[in-house]
Amino acid sequence: MAATAALVNKEFLTAAVAVFKAAPEGSLTTATHDDHEVDKLADDALQVSASFKNSSAQLGKVDSDYPGSHWRGEWDALHVEYDRLLERVKSISRAGAQYIDDFNTNVASKFSPEASNIEADKQLLRTWLENNPDDRGLKVESQEISQGFLSLSDEVISLRDRFSIFAAQKGTEFEGELADKNRDMQNLQRDIEWERSAAAQAQAALDGVVAGLSMVAGFFEALFTFGQSHKLIDEANERIQKHVRAEMDLRRRKDQVAAQARQVAVDESKLHDVHVAFSILAQDVIDISGRLGRFANMWATAHSNIIELRDFLDGNDYIDSPLVFSLKVKVINSTAAVFASEMKEFADALEGLNNPDRVAYVVSPQFGGSDLKRGELFNDARLGLDVRHPIVSVAIASGWVIDGIQVTYRLRNGQTQTVSHGSIRSSGNTLTLNDNEYISEVNGKSGVADNREPWMGDCVQQLSIVVRNSVTGAQRTFGPFGTARGLAESATTRISWSGRLLAFAGRADDSAGQVGFRGISFVEALADFGNPTRSEYVVSAQFGGSDTTRGAPFNDARPDLDVQRPIFSVAITSGWVIDGIQVTYRLKNGQTLTASRGSIRSSGDTITLGDNEYISEVTGKSGFADNREPWMGDCVQQLTFVVRNSVTGAQRTFGPFGTARGLSESATTRISWSGRLVAFAGRADNSAGQVGMRGIAFVQRK
Repeated sequence: MAATAALVNKEFLTAAVAVFKAAPEGSLTTATHDDHEVDKLADDALQVSASFKNSSAQLGKVDSDYPGSHWRGEWDALHVEYDRLLERVKSISRAGAQYIDDFNTNVASKFSPEASNIEADKQLLRTWLENNPDDRGLKVESQEISQGFLSLSDEVISLRDRFSIFAAQKGTEFEGELADKNRDMQNLQRDIEWERSAAAQAQAALDGVVAGLSMVAGFFEALFTFGQSHKLIDEANERIQKHVRAEMDLRRRKDQVAAQARQVAVDESKLHDVHVAFSILAQDVIDISGRLGRFANMWATAHSNIIELRDFLDGNDYIDSPLVFSLKVKVINSTAAVFASEMKEFADALEGLNNPDRVAYVVSPQFGGSDLKRGELFNDARLGLDVRHPIVSVAIASGWVIDGIQVTYRLRNGQTQTVSHGSIRSSGNTLTLNDNEYISEVNGKSGVADNREPWMGDCVQQLSIVVRNSVTGAQRTFGPFGTARGLAESATTRISWSGRLLAFAGRADDSAGQVGFRGISFVEALADFGNPTRSEYVVSAQFGGSDTTRGAPFNDARPDLDVQRPIFSVAITSGWVIDGIQVTYRLKNGQTLTASRGSIRSSGDTITLGDNEYISEVTGKSGFADNREPWMGDCVQQLTFVVRNSVTGAQRTFGPFGTARGLSESATTRISWSGRLVAFAGRADNSAGQVGMRGIAFVQRK
């Protein structure tokens, strides 16, 4: 028979038996990708389900921000369908394993030795197939599941494309609103300059009056001119005060417009971040759906071997057919054993579908790459990454700016994968990580430079990378890469991220000869490292740090903290405001870990806690101060700490730190927290020379 000619071949069958005998236990021998071991496939499938839930919350916020949109409802419906298909895959896995076990028990194990009685073997097989017609409906079920995943992928793609259009339209609106705010600020700045100039003229006039008085020769002349001069002085002072008051009022109005503009930018950034995360997850859904569809079709592969054996027996006329038949049975026994084992393992692994503690990775805001027409979004986070040691090396091509990056990732199957983004040159700088190292910080600059090359646009101008050893705590710094030529301070967006880097994301044009790297984001697996699960800790509201373009969020809570005595000491750097804090934490293994947030100076104040002490209260102030330094923005202005002894109840108070200079009562947000402090959280810019501590929050156990 033509359909089975390729299989009725001694050499082929002998090789097939060897392949299955050599396959490691639990390996999926029909997989088309290396990471398709069933436990990994099941784990990835569950991670995607958790990501569905995470994106649902994000889309819900979009719906609340834009009344009339219903993105969450549509997404939740797809989530329900995905989980339903996953349950069907679990069911068919168990049923398929049972079918193959029955075949092995009642047919394969009873075949005659070395096919010595082929006619009896034929009848045994025919009888079993007659008693199990239509393969118990498994073939039809596997086809429906595969089609279901294909349809789900199409719906996800459709929703992603519609959301992309929505985000682009809103982005255009944001750009128009930002342009209006920028014009308002320019007009206000012009008025401020005029008031400042007028005040200077009034001051010059006053100086002239005072100088005239000093030149009067005698007492009587001074007495005669005093009344007139005093009046002139009063008038000059009044003019000065008038212009100063006007200037201060204009500055307040400008700060208000600036805050509104920042909020517009924040709103745009939030929508952009959701768009990025949504696009990435859509790709993961498409990927995992295809893989699950193929897994469902494993049943068809296993079943076809049985059917081909029947067809072969019915049409066999070969002289050496007993030998070929014997080899064919060995292939069936080997493949069936693998399939049955993997189907059972997969079904067992999927029992974690409703586990609430599974959390997907998170993506930071993007720095640079605001021109959506240049390059494509990318995210290197893939479900097959080795999350404990994901990055092997990073190669950076740079000159005036960052032209491109090439990252080699370590996969869970022990292999590596190298991906390139932007414009890559062989002469770039390469950072290679050791076994216990991970990327803990990335700092740098993005923006539009005035370098007579306007086509470069908003891109990544400079990067520095900090690598930390997870065992010793030692750090290495690489960079800066990129000179940021012509990038003015006023046009600079500071890149400041810290955590445990899983992968890079952003926007890049891989076809560009140079400056192909447009924007950068950072992906972190918070469920695995760094931040605890929501079931263990609660984080307070954040005070300060409303400008999300400055600094990066942080959370010092870690699963390995000694929660009974987590904080050893706190060092505070302060002046007008809180510039930074440096906290030394105790770990469960008896060692300590020091975390620095913001701008740190060696001359700061240090609070050292005794063995039975903990921080029980933190009070203070945050907000915008009218201190003639508007760039400081919304930050932590003042802090006071109360330390309590858990045995005696005695308390010690430290502070206040920070003078909150120029912070009016109306602009003050009161910081007031009490509990048993486990760790600090908030927002900080670790690369800032001062005022790097942007916002603060407090973590305690539930």
